[in-house]
Amino acid sequence: MNQNLDTLRTEIPAYLEKNGFVVYYGEVRRLSHAIGWDTRHKPNYQDYLKVASACGAKVVVFYCDEFDGSQVDEAIEDLEMADLSEEDYRTHSRRLRELREYDGFTCVVELAFSHDGSTYLFHLHTDWFAEFLNIRSEIDDALTDDGGEEEDMEGYFSRN
Repeated sequence: MNQNLDTLRTEIPAYLEKNGFVVYYGEVRRLSHAIGWDTRHKPNYQDYLKVASACGAKVVVFYCDEFDGSQVDEAIEDLEMADLSEEDYRTHSRRLRELREYDGFTCVVELAFSHDGSTYLFHLHTDWFAEFLNIRSEIDDALTDDGGEEEDMEGYFSRN
């Protein structure tokens, strides 16, 4: 999603209040009975909120997150220890340094309301944040556990 979420960060709470919703500033938890809005085909939060209104929702949870450059620093540190090819290392290292430019930008916006025992979610994130998460996941998958054998032996009791 190539939207400016920084704009939505201020626009959405104003829209909610203007349209009679109570804004609850909180974090949305992933629940097994949660139903996600199709933001790929319907990225307009006003359409989502029309549904919330039609369902009689009065309270809407609003959450947004800012990208923190320290996340990039941590990823680069872990990249040093990851078992990746030189090409993947260089590519990820270069891209992570570029992603540091987004420090302080809004990377996630979420809305949620409950109706008849289900939670209805609206979730937007930027393309660059999705790319960061993918790189972070590749790094995490490639991390090796040096000395893991010793840790695995902790608490070991021999009956011999």
